[in-house]
Amino acid sequence: MCNNCIKVFITINAILSICFSFADSSFALSYWEIFYYDGTTITQLTENNRFDEYPQINDSGEVVWTAYDGDGEIFFYDGTTITQLTDDDYDNHSPQINDSGEVVWTGSDGNDEEIFYYDGTTITQLTDNAYEESSPQINNSGEVVWRGNDGNDEEIFYYDGTTITQLTDDDYDNHSPQINDSGEVVWTENDGNDGEIFFYDGTTITQLTDNGYDDHSPQINDSGEVVWTGNDGEIFYYDGTTTTQLTDNDYGGWEPKINNNGEVVWSGGLEIFYYDGTTITQLTDNNRFDRSPQINNSGEVVWDSKDMDVDGGGGGGGGGGGG
Repeated sequence: MCNNCIKVFITINAILSICFSFADSSFALSYWEIFYYDGTTITQLTENNRFDEYPQINDSGEVVWTAYDGDGEIFFYDGTTITQLTDDDYDNHSPQINDSGEVVWTGSDGNDEEIFYYDGTTITQLTDNAYEESSPQINNSGEVVWRGNDGNDEEIFYYDGTTITQLTDDDYDNHSPQINDSGEVVWTENDGNDGEIFFYDGTTITQLTDNGYDDHSPQINDSGEVVWTGNDGEIFYYDGTTTTQLTDNDYGGWEPKINNNGEVVWSGGLEIFYYDGTTITQLTDNNRFDRSPQINNSGEVVWDSKDMDVDGGGGGGGGGGGG
């Protein structure tokens, strides 16, 4: 991990005290804001009466997030300037960004949720159908995967820059797809009993797990290494050959992310944990709710953090990033 140049974007619960009266009592509503750490100084990027949540960071230090002020809009930070990418009356959420600054997200077209793509200049609606689309992911080649409905159940779809292909076609729900720069894809599928992890190498689909408990939230790096949550909240790691259980505790491990160096971060017990390939380190130890960690290939990390002593909710119903 780059100890001298860690940049951290944190959606942190800035305590903006807005008092409301309920039955002769009041509480402080706190908004989620975006904070930036460059290895030396923490800078607050946002300061407003919105819920700024679920930041995603690329290897150039560019960041996207969702801001809620009645509906969800997508914002983009290029290292200097914040730009609002969307401005409509619908919910836009779950943005993802690649190293070229291309962004994908889920948004409504007025009828249902579709997948949208920003190439740095123009926004394009990738899907246009009567079904709900969600959980888009984009790699550095501009290839996109997402969860969509084929009219019967949830399937995985793949866009190569020109053509949309349906990767799965079965009687079970498939969700949480992730794609690496080689075009390899992982996702969770219900095999009729519980959730299992599946892997697509560009030609063949392989089932990585086969057990009696739910495996979910898979992530894949460019070497084809995969991490996921399974067995009631433990973190598992697949190196291309062997599966290893990284955690064994009573408070669970959730939302694992892996970079191309095999470094892994996850949330557990309201704190953030980091695995460097050998040792697990607890990054946070505070009276806050730390969640939704992300790690890039420089070892830079982002997460959400909320003051446990101040009331305040999340934003809209769009859900987290990164799925």
